[in-house]
Formats: sequence, C-alpha cells, structure tokens
Amino acid sequence: MAGIPQPKSSDAGAPAESGNGGLFYTLLLAVVLTAVPLAALLGLRLIQRRAEPLVDLSPSASVMTEPSSDPANSLRFAVATMWGAESTFTLYRQMATHIAAAVGRRETFVVRPSYAKLREMMEAGEVDVALICTGPYVRTLPSGKIKLLVVPVFEDGLEYRSEILVRRDSGVADVDGLRGRRIAYSDRESFTGCYVPTSLLHDRGTTPEDFFARVVYTGSHERSVRAVVAGLVDAAAVHSIVWHSMQHEEPSLSGQLQEVWRSEPFGPPPVIVSSAIDPDLETALLATFLRLHEDAEMRGAMKEIGIVRFGPASAADYGSAMRLVEHLDTSAGERP
Repeated sequence: MAGIPQPKSSDAGAPAESGNGGLFYTLLLAVVLTAVPLAALLGLRLIQRRAEPLVDLSPSASVMTEPSSDPANSLRFAVATMWGAESTFTLYRQMATHIAAAVGRRETFVVRPSYAKLREMMEAGEVDVALICTGPYVRTLPSGKIKLLVVPVFEDGLEYRSEILVRRDSGVADVDGLRGRRIAYSDRESFTGCYVPTSLLHDRGTTPEDFFARVVYTGSHERSVRAVVAGLVDAAAVHSIVWHSMQHEEPSLSGQLQEVWRSEPFGPPPVIVSSAIDPDLETALLATFLRLHEDAEMRGAMKEIGIVRFGPASAADYGSAMRLVEHLDTSAGERP
C-alpha cells in the first residue's frame, strides 16, 4: 500500500524492519518474540487429547485443523492475528468449535501469519466466516467478495482505537518525542497498528521512514507490546482492546508502559462472511453469533478479549475508517 513503510527484505509473518538497522537486530527481535510463545504452544499441543491443528510459525505458516475434503460439511473459520498466532489459537479456538457445532458443520480453524495472507484467502473464497481487522475489511470490501455479519460489543468504557505506547522510564511524553526513535507496527495492513499512526504522520507532513529511525513489523499487537517491554523498540502502535486485555492478564504491564497518544474511536474489528456463502449457513451463523453471550462458557471466553456480546453490523460504522485509508492513499500519492 502506498505510504506504508516497506522493509528492505522480510518474510510474511516474521518480524521485519524498515529504515536504518541491520540483520542482527531483525534476527534478535524474531528470536525474542517467537521463542517463548512457540515453546508454550508446543507444550499446549502435547497435552491435547484430540487431534489439534498443525502449528508452523515459519514464514509461510498457517494454523488450522486438518483441511476438510468436504467443504460442504465444514466451516472454514479464520481469525486475524491481532494477538500472536499462539494466543489467537488459544483465545478463539473454543469459539470456533462452538459456532461450528451450532450450525452443524465440521470446524476448520485457520490463522494466517499476516493480514495480507488472510485477505487473499477471503478474496479467493477460501474462508466462510472470519474475525478480521478493520484494515483488511476496508481493503477487501470494494472487491465484493465479503460482507458484514456482526460486530463485537465491548465492555463499558472500551473503544476501538489506535494507541501509541512507550516505556514509563523513556522520558517520552508525546508523539514529537518519538522523532528519531524506533517503533513497532503490527502488520502492514493493520488499521490501528499501521494505517492510523501512518495517517497521523502524513497529516504532519512526514512519513514513518522520515520520522522514525526504524519501523519494525512484529506480526501482532501482542508482540509489539512485548517489544517495547523488552527494550527492542522505543514505542508501539497498538489495538486498544488488545492492550486492555494484556493489562487485565498482566497488571504489571501498566507499571511499565504508558500511552502517549490515542486516536479517535472507530468501528470495531468486524465479523465477515464470504459473499458466496450459502444463505442458510449465513442465517445460522448470524443467529449463533447473536446468541453467544447466552452460553456461560462463551461469555467467559469472550470476556478474555473484552467482548460482552456480538450485535448487528452496519457498514456506516466504518465510514471514518474508509475515509482515513482513502486520505492516506491520497496523501501518499501527492508526495514526490
């Protein structure tokens, strides 16, 4: 996408960097942010009693149950990695299993290592239903390949925003204090983790490449937070709900990091379905999502990610996000 900083070389799903820096830095970031969660995920697989998805965090990785040879009887359920792949698997697998059973389908759960890969799957009709980031949604909608199903309703006081975090001992008090420093973006198609902070800089007449010493793509908002805590970057642009959930799970994070900027609120990351989906399946999915909060186990699972329930969706909720992306494209096109 025009205006989004591009690295000199990178692999999908692996941390990549843009700007001045070296191969050693990129490799160090990849090791720190991947080794521990990967070990935890492998441990999780060992204790599962039933067959679990093949998990491969290599550059072309996907996470899924055994691909069904009978798509008519399966539900291809995908989730964007707003958390890391391993956390996404843990947080959403229970929901995917419950929904598939409710609509009478066999679950096939898919996590792609980048938003672009997931968008490509949606455009190719390889996904029935997906919880996606606003960025891929506004990018895919004009193709006519997807349509809104429902949206998450968050806990009182929670709104979907982009927030920039720094260490409390950094001495940085605002965005201007980040000039010449290192920042973590989550994904090139992440709305809160790339588009919004990039638009902020364009409005100030600059670009991420010119403003920051280095832009590092971590692969998820969770990894971006960890990169700031570890001192591998000076700041991170993150999804406000992910940050809230991480603080809930690890209260000590609030004592280590602080917010120095936040955007206006936007329409929440939507649940979409393929435009080619069977109408009866779409109807069943809609009814199931709207009733999820009535199930005690699902209420507990949703609470972990700040969701109270799912509600009706309206394309009008994404007007400001569409305008931001269009403005960013226009601004980038006007620059020499």
